[in-house]
Amino acid sequence: MSAPNQTVLAKILHTLCQVSDTSLLSQSAVVSRQEDLKWELDYIAYLTHVMLYSPREDVHTKLNAGHQLKNNLDLIPHSTDGGVAYMKRVALLSMAEPSLRCLGVCIIISLLLEKGPAHWLEGIKFIVTMLNDADMVAQDTALNVMHTVCKQSPSGFDIIMDKLYLLRFLQLTKSLVKTVCSLSSMCLVFCVPAGICFALSNIYVFDIYLSRMGIDASTGVHCYLYKVLTDPHVFAPMGLGPSFKDLAPFMIDSVQSEDEQVALTVCMFWNSFIGVPHLAIQIHPWLESLMQSLLVCMIYSMDEIIWMENHDIQLACHDKHATDHSIGPDHGDDNMGQCSVPDDAREAYNTSLTDNNTEQNAGNFWMRRTCAALTLDTMGITFQEEILPVLMGPIKENMKCADW
Repeated sequence: MSAPNQTVLAKILHTLCQVSDTSLLSQSAVVSRQEDLKWELDYIAYLTHVMLYSPREDVHTKLNAGHQLKNNLDLIPHSTDGGVAYMKRVALLSMAEPSLRCLGVCIIISLLLEKGPAHWLEGIKFIVTMLNDADMVAQDTALNVMHTVCKQSPSGFDIIMDKLYLLRFLQLTKSLVKTVCSLSSMCLVFCVPAGICFALSNIYVFDIYLSRMGIDASTGVHCYLYKVLTDPHVFAPMGLGPSFKDLAPFMIDSVQSEDEQVALTVCMFWNSFIGVPHLAIQIHPWLESLMQSLLVCMIYSMDEIIWMENHDIQLACHDKHATDHSIGPDHGDDNMGQCSVPDDAREAYNTSLTDNNTEQNAGNFWMRRTCAALTLDTMGITFQEEILPVLMGPIKENMKCADW
């Protein structure tokens, strides 16, 4: 669209200004006119023009135009190439205006997801440029766009993944702003598989950045950290690499994290390595300390013991008062182990189950202890008698206790 038709533009502006009239008759007329205007050539380009170039003080009209644009993106196939290009270009500029930023984000995400990021490289490059913005709000906005697109269309980055994207996300994990740190690590979770070749050849860079992140970040970010680290290390032909020694102690301690989801994720992180023969050999220096940390997870706390005793009493009462119609297998309390289980951990566990009933109820008892037990079980298969000296210590010590 080289220049807007002033007659069509005036009609659209007049209709948008009448949206605020709450009378039923007026609203009905506005809706009817909007339906008619939809068939004007490049209607979405006109809406974009009104959204951005109306007077700054006329916020109401600008927002109305933005909402109409967001709700009518399905008209893109009926627009000219010039109109669509104009609409996309102006939509990107709306990100710089605070009052339009949220609408601009929704529109840009929809455009990126329409055919995939590879079909709008200009949009992706613009968003990536915003990651370098000194304005933290703009940076956070760009990260939100990238995270949503990465999450909903991860395969869309397979063709266009650039090493600069990964490096920028890595750099942002050092941010002191929690949302920026969290969003950048979430983006890495989706982008690393697409950029796995770069990640493998620069694994030491990942270790350096993410080891700092592991020390400084909040527990909510740690789950993403472990997911980001797993693929490059498991698939790296050279193995864990010398830089891994800085991460290992922290990751061993994280097995006992107070955050249940972090503990589950890091257990599966270690389980991934132990199941790969050439990586298992490289874990030897940390084998004893890792086993001891996993064994601590196997100890029941007093609160858990009390809970189990009360649970057994409730089950006994339930059986006592059961009727002929309610007799059936009791699979335990549905609320047991309500921790948020990572998808990859649940998938890995479910595929290892052979009993259908057990698989059906895996979510009821999947917790830190069962995850640690799975990792120890993998250790036993991989290392066999090598782990006996470590195991025998706590067994001998606890055999003296009456409970045992």
